[in-house]
Amino acid sequence: MKKLLITGASGFIGGFIVEKALEKGFQVFAVVRKTSSKKYLSDPRINFIELSLNNVEVMTDELSSLKIEHGQFDFVIHNAGITKASHNSEYFDVNTTITEKFVESLIATNLISNKFIFVSSLAAAGPGNEEPDSTIKIDQVPNPVTSYGKSKLEAEKFVQGTDGFPYLILRPTAVFGPRDSELFTLFNLVSKGFEFYIGTDKQRLSFIYVEDLVDL
Repeated sequence: MKKLLITGASGFIGGFIVEKALEKGFQVFAVVRKTSSKKYLSDPRINFIELSLNNVEVMTDELSSLKIEHGQFDFVIHNAGITKASHNSEYFDVNTTITEKFVESLIATNLISNKFIFVSSLAAAGPGNEEPDSTIKIDQVPNPVTSYGKSKLEAEKFVQGTDGFPYLILRPTAVFGPRDSELFTLFNLVSKGFEFYIGTDKQRLSFIYVEDLVDL
């Protein structure tokens, strides 16, 4: 049975990743915090793990013990991160620095046998232009306009710059679906007849359904 380690497992997207992985027959290891809700992680097949993501040395010891007990993992999906913060520095502390430390520990322990999958964001690329038929392309020079997007891009650059590290980076756009609270608030207001704008410029957005993302 292939083994999969998932960070951010208790979050909106993470919970669906766990469910899909179990459906596909993976042995699932979910990284959660002591304070994390396990409301949607009730399947008895889930193996729960706590990692010291802020400390490379401690986390490396934790991953070493995990490897001794279970062997190498086929895949690691790094889905942990924040989309909202009180201060811009928090985006970089969590989305960038923790990703860097996590990758360093994974390399030090040689934990992955196949691939590291980093769930980044389309915000790392920045907005597209206003041409009617234009699309964002992989070779487009990134130009993130938010601290969130900049923090994700910095994390991407670190992953890409790590020699010999097997990675895949995904940049999903805004994700919606059951259990989501952020977009639900917007949809709920619209359903009641309210549609709020800041400024007068049009804003074109794209979305992906959470189950389509986890299928990918």
